[in-house]
Amino acid sequence: MTEPKEKTPETTDHEWDGITEFRNPVPRIFKLSYILTILISVLMWVLLPSWPGVRDIWPGVLGYSSRTTVLEGVEEAKALRQQASAQAGARPLGSILFADNCAACHGYDLAGQTGFPNLIDAAWLWSGTREEIIATIRYGINTDHPDTRYSEMPAFGRDGMLPRAELEAISDYVASLSGPAPDHESAAAVAFDENCSACHGARGSGIAGSGVPVLDDAHWIYGGGTDAILETLHAGRQGVMPAWESRLNDRQIEELADYLIGAADAQGS
Repeated sequence: MTEPKEKTPETTDHEWDGITEFRNPVPRIFKLSYILTILISVLMWVLLPSWPGVRDIWPGVLGYSSRTTVLEGVEEAKALRQQASAQAGARPLGSILFADNCAACHGYDLAGQTGFPNLIDAAWLWSGTREEIIATIRYGINTDHPDTRYSEMPAFGRDGMLPRAELEAISDYVASLSGPAPDHESAAAVAFDENCSACHGARGSGIAGSGVPVLDDAHWIYGGGTDAILETLHAGRQGVMPAWESRLNDRQIEELADYLIGAADAQGS
C-alpha cells in the first residue's frame, strides 16, 4: 500500500538564517479582536469629543466634557461649604478659615507649637492690632511677596560672629530674663547689650511692632530653655509664614483676623 505524501506547507518565500516563514492564516481570535477594536474606536469617536473642526472639536453625541465635570464638582464643593457654614450657627466663618488654612501650623486650639507662634497669648511680633494682623496674613513673613514682613535671627555661632563660650553665657542670661532676678551687671549682660539689644531692646524688653520677640516674658516660639536658646544663637532662625493674599479674598482675611482677635480676647490675653 502506498503511503500518502506529506503535504508541503505553503511559504511566503521569505527566509532568515535558514528559517522559512510559512503562510499560515492569522488566528481567528486575533482577527475578531482587531475588528472589535476598530468598531469600538468608531463608536467612541461618535459618542465622545474627538475630531477637530474649524472652530471647535466634535462634541460627541453624549455631550460629555471633562471641564464641565470639574466645574460641577467645584460648584458642589462650594454648596457643601455654604451648607456647613450655615449649619455651624454661632461658629464664625473665621474659625472655618483658620481650621482649613492655619491650624496645621498654629494648632486647632491656636496655642501654637515649636517654631509656630501661639496666637492666644499676649505676645505679638507686630502688635495685635487688627490692621497689623491683617497685614501679616495678607503679605506673610519672609516670603517673595513685595510687601512681606521680614524677621530673621542671625547665626552668631555658625557664621563665626561670637565664640561658643560667649554664646553659652548669653543663652544663660537670656534664659534668666524671664526669671525673678537676672544679673544685668554680668559680662553676659554686657555681651547681650552689644550684640542683641539693637533688635530685642534693652534687657530683652523688646521693640514694639518690630517683628522681633520679647525675651523677658514667658512666651517662646522655639523654646526658652538654655539648650534651645543656645541653638537659636548658634544657627539663627528664619520663620516663614505664607502670604495668603493669593488664596483668600479681602473679606476672608478680615474674618480670619477678627476670629484671631476674638479668640485672644476670650483667653484674656
